[in-house]
Amino acid sequence: MQNNHIFWVLSRLKIEVSQYPVWKDEITIKSWSNGLDGFMAIRNFQVEGSNGEILVKAVSAWLMVNTETRRLVRADEYMQDFPLHTERLFNENPGKVAILNQPVTFAASSVSYTETDMNLHMNNVSYIDRIINTFPLEFLQKHTISEFEINFLKEAVTGDMLMVQQQKIEDEEFLNNIVQSENGKEMVRTKMKWITFQP
Repeated sequence: MQNNHIFWVLSRLKIEVSQYPVWKDEITIKSWSNGLDGFMAIRNFQVEGSNGEILVKAVSAWLMVNTETRRLVRADEYMQDFPLHTERLFNENPGKVAILNQPVTFAASSVSYTETDMNLHMNNVSYIDRIINTFPLEFLQKHTISEFEINFLKEAVTGDMLMVQQQKIEDEEFLNNIVQSENGKEMVRTKMKWITFQP
């Protein structure tokens, strides 16, 4: 791929957590390709406990992008030799998260150096950190995420001013996004379901 100036970009991700592993638990992580859905390559992940019980399952959708033109590249010609497994963890591949309607907006702040990757683009985890950190401490101490979906829409870079927005759907279900403060363009959009923390 490097020789052809192509790289993978994570586009969508859906995760369901049945049980969180804890310190010193022995876990097994399995991953396999589920082929293509249009331009998107689908990859599953499953985390199992020491007795084979499913702790976490996830499905991700990836795009191939040309490093020079920044345009999408069809992945099928590069995936001809991929081992393909038909087992699916969800009935549907990750879809579009709903648009927020009249959200609450949090204060803007710039993308810091420690939030970026080697290309100085905002790291995927940093978006999630920002969203989670907008929830009150009291809520976070009593709740944990059981379902999570994210759509990556646009790249943020060092110095961009970003705002987190939030819309409450139910008591433990929220839509969030991160937008550029100067123009409102969305970087990511997420949907989270939380459950009361079980110690």
